[in-house]
Order: sequence, then C-alpha cells, then structure tokens
Amino acid sequence: MSKYPLGQVVVFGGTGSIGEAIVRRFLKLGSNVTSVSRGAIEERQREKLKNECDVSRLKQVFDDVTCPSDMDHMASNYQSRPLISDIIYAVGDCPPGGFDAEVATPLTDEETSQRMLKTFKRHVTGLCNVVSSFHQYIQPGGCIVVIGSAITRLTTETCPDWLFAGHYAAAIAAQAEYVKWLRMNDPNLREKSILVHRIAPVAVDTVFHKGCEKQPPAMLTLESVAERVFEATQSKVVDDCEMVPAPPRKD
Repeated sequence: MSKYPLGQVVVFGGTGSIGEAIVRRFLKLGSNVTSVSRGAIEERQREKLKNECDVSRLKQVFDDVTCPSDMDHMASNYQSRPLISDIIYAVGDCPPGGFDAEVATPLTDEETSQRMLKTFKRHVTGLCNVVSSFHQYIQPGGCIVVIGSAITRLTTETCPDWLFAGHYAAAIAAQAEYVKWLRMNDPNLREKSILVHRIAPVAVDTVFHKGCEKQPPAMLTLESVAERVFEATQSKVVDDCEMVPAPPRKD
C-alpha cells in the first residue's frame, strides 16, 4: 500500500537540480515536503513549482548538513510533528568548472586536501549527521534514500585513469561504504525496519556537466531520477541500483 498522499518527506539538498526535481515529484503526489538547503530557492524555481504544484505543502529550511548542531536543532522540531515517512539525501555541489573541476586534481596533489575535505563533508559527514539526528523521527517502515553516483560501480577496465584520480570519486565511494554499514550493522534502523536505499545515476542532465570537456555519452533526465527515488520509497526491500540512460531506439 502506498504511503501517499500522506507522506512527510524531508529532502536534503532540495534546491539543487536533482533535489528540486525530487521536491516537485513528491509535492505532486500530495506529500508534505520540507526542503533543506544552505541557500534560498531561486525565484525562477519557485515560480515553476507554483505553476505545477501546491506549494502550500512545501516548507523551506536553511541549515547546513555538515553542522551537527544544525541537524540536532532541526530534528528536535519533529518531537511535536507527525513522524517522517522518507528522508531523501540529495546534497551535492556544482563548483566553478563543474564535473571537470571535481576530477581534475590528483589525490596526491597539495591542493587536494581542502577540496577533499569539503567534498567528504557534503557526501559523507553530512549524511552521517542527518542519520544520527533524524533516525528517531522516521516512522517504522520508513526509509532513507541516498543519491549517490554510478562512479563507484566502474571497474579498472571501464573507468578512465583521470576519473580515478579525482577526489569526487573517492568521496562518493566512501559514502557508498557508509550506506552499506548502516544497512548491515545499525540496530536503531533495524529495530524500526527503516530501509536505506541508494540510487546511483551514471550522469544526470544538470549544470554539473554543462560546458565541460569530459562529457558522458548519454545522460538521465531529472524527472527520471525523481521517479526512481519515489519508486525506492515504495519498495519493501533495499533498493540499490545503478541508473543508466536507456539505449537509443532503433527504428
């Protein structure tokens, strides 16, 4: 039985390209959605949402997932609210230079340490803070959906050397391992039958790839990723999938 339209959904990274598409998808389902981000939603995004959804069920919160006290304070507000049905972790970043910039610096380069730290904070520390602060406010049978990347599924035979050298790939791999350990070993999640899903797109059509020299051969639409996230929230078993674009049709 579907949880919707009564779901209470919290989307971390809700003003990013993927996060915004997820927010829109759940609003259309009739969910009450809280979008958490470091910055305000842009006016063009807000107008688009208004034209397509009932934004009266959308709440925006400005907090930093890398700050434990921010997450603890936000989570404490759910002591007097309906429990959360789904947490979606779609936190990311689009630095100047996009994808090319994220994989340009070798892990052994002196410049890497600070960039590596920031990337790990977004993808690993932030997720850890969210799970630690919010797990007690997720309803039994609810779920956490983590937006990862299929970059961690590539092998030495299929992955170019320049991609392995980047700090982005290292951070995403660490996030994937953290998700595995949550599933296997966390008694707080097992006790409430909370599933931890991970959706790993190969490449999504966002500004992250716009103008970059290294372009993927094909990209997923934002809408397809948002729909796959919704499907994960309805699953009764762990959903850990690599999303790849459908091959071109042969007429």
